[in-house]
Amino acid sequence: TGRIELLRGSAGARYGNAGGGVLLVETLPGEPTPTLSLRGAIGSDGDERQQVSLSGVSGDWNYRASISDLNYDGYREHSAARNRQASLRLAHDTGENSDWLFTVHHTDQPEAFDPGGINLAQANANPRSARDANISFGAGEALEQTRLGLRYRRPLKDRTRILWRQYATQRTFDGFLPFGNSGAIDLDRVFFGGGLQIEHQPAPAGRWGTVVAGIDIDRQRDERQRFNNDAGRRAALSLDQEERVSANGVFLLWQFEPSAALNLEAALRYDSVDFDVDDQFLSNGDDGGSLTFDAWSPSLGLSFAVAEGKTIYANVARSFDTPTTTELANPGTEGGFNAALDPQIALQFELGTRITLGAHSLSAALYSIDLDDELIPFELEQFPGRDFFANAGATDRQGVEFSIRSTWHPNWFTEFSYTFSDFEFSDFVTDDGDDFSGNRVPGSARHQYFGKLQYADNSGWLGAIEVARVGSITLNNQNTVATEAFTRMELRLARTFETSRWRLEPFVAVSNALDEAYTANARINAFGSRFYEPGPDRAVFVGFEARRSLGSR
Repeated sequence: TGRIELLRGSAGARYGNAGGGVLLVETLPGEPTPTLSLRGAIGSDGDERQQVSLSGVSGDWNYRASISDLNYDGYREHSAARNRQASLRLAHDTGENSDWLFTVHHTDQPEAFDPGGINLAQANANPRSARDANISFGAGEALEQTRLGLRYRRPLKDRTRILWRQYATQRTFDGFLPFGNSGAIDLDRVFFGGGLQIEHQPAPAGRWGTVVAGIDIDRQRDERQRFNNDAGRRAALSLDQEERVSANGVFLLWQFEPSAALNLEAALRYDSVDFDVDDQFLSNGDDGGSLTFDAWSPSLGLSFAVAEGKTIYANVARSFDTPTTTELANPGTEGGFNAALDPQIALQFELGTRITLGAHSLSAALYSIDLDDELIPFELEQFPGRDFFANAGATDRQGVEFSIRSTWHPNWFTEFSYTFSDFEFSDFVTDDGDDFSGNRVPGSARHQYFGKLQYADNSGWLGAIEVARVGSITLNNQNTVATEAFTRMELRLARTFETSRWRLEPFVAVSNALDEAYTANARINAFGSRFYEPGPDRAVFVGFEARRSLGSR
């Protein structure tokens, strides 16, 4: 990974079927000269990691190949994991501002055991323990996946460019859940798609701004089988169905700068998503069927530069988020899709500012989201550890996000952020007549703080302290149970040594340095009060990175 960018707020007008922000991940390009990189680390709880990569530039080609391996015994009982990955990135500059990018990534995860959620008494008495049923039923998963990607960019004529992309992914998945009836999963998935985007400036010098038009086409096919789970072994077949998803979207985006200080952006997108299921296990009836969801996603935003380094902005946007095929599973039945489940529809308002004052940068945002039909997970007694989903009538989400970054000295850097989240059900009455209106939406902390202090000097020393404070998290719709607030501290110390060919960086890191007890993963609305997955206590890691230039001296 070379770069990760988080687009906060609703991005449905440009990216379609997504209810919140967008996480853009870009693969790291090759080094300017051929370089061999080796990384290794060992740590607490049997954590072992290795990676080797080769990258560089050759003529018009930019390349990076990487192989990595992870072995982890796990903090909790029955939580070991193994993961091997290989990737290749090839970029070719064809001249005249045109280029190709090809990527391939393979993941082999032969085991990832699931210790499951436990109740509070068990979590306090023995946080390393696993749920008994997860052990006896062999809960966990194995996955193998290969992904291919291709992108092409080029100018068509003056003030017009095109971007074409294509991808295909094949995945095999085997899973065991902690119950007998239909507790073993065999899934073969293929998903592929692509898009075409045209960018055009209607007039020279961008007088009328930039217009972007695009089309996205995506397809997915799942061959899903479920078997009874006989102590971690497949038993009788209980479900056999083919699931297909077709998603088509078109969008139009206009970016316009009426003045040097004012920027406007308007976008409109239409999406249609079809779900089809063919039931091939007919001994218990035909559960086949189809569902279609479609939505318009408009957005409007403006930003105004009040002065140099000081900008205010405002956005309003509508987005939708369909359930996945897994979330569409019928509660309490074997096959088919849950026709009672609807997409989430969000209307979001945001007001914020970005300020740069010398070596200090500050950002702050206020937002409000009206969310209809929010997808809320729950469990059933006969399927413990398996999430089903229901729509909440409506929820209101208001919040504040604030961060400030400062470089106090060439060697010293600090960062602080605070998030306030006030999420509640504005209208939620279940089919059983339970009224949760006015309750907090489970799964999020009202207050979160983060602070970082980093030192780096020219001699190669680097040290960092990170502290995160997470408030209590409500665990059920009734708001009767919540986690305890906790503080996590992370420490890192590294030193870089350089020779004519090698760059060596040994490091030591301490995770959860305060040895705080906390819930790493909260299971929302879990049956039997098994809400808690305790996180690791204090852990120490040591490792190194070694880089060698393979170019000429």
